[in-house]
Amino acid sequence: MWKRDVIIGILSITSVFATALGPILAADTLTLSFDYELEFTKIALLTGYFLLGVGVAGILFVASARIWGKRHLFLLGTFFLVVSSVWAGASKGSYTSLLWARIFQGVGTAPFEALVNATIGDLYFVHVSI
Repeated sequence: MWKRDVIIGILSITSVFATALGPILAADTLTLSFDYELEFTKIALLTGYFLLGVGVAGILFVASARIWGKRHLFLLGTFFLVVSSVWAGASKGSYTSLLWARIFQGVGTAPFEALVNATIGDLYFVHVSI
């Protein structure tokens, strides 16, 4: 039982960090528009493209999880999150680079948005006898 609790704890913490990447730029949209010298709406689109990555990858990841399981998707998502976060941090001055990093952050977030609920159901199943 404790192993299940550790797995759920790790997935919960990772999910919080992964899903917090979506709205994290909303607070700094005005600051980023001054830094990149772009319109407010172009900077606000960075959150939209993040969600586009989540949506497109979510469809593929859910289907893949049904066929091959969820573990590899959580590992792949974590890899994408780490790499794309480093990429986004290093893209100072390049809007296009930051935009693509945000899309890949969305792809990395998709397993944590779509598969954690199913994983909890798989780990803590309830047998009902009538």
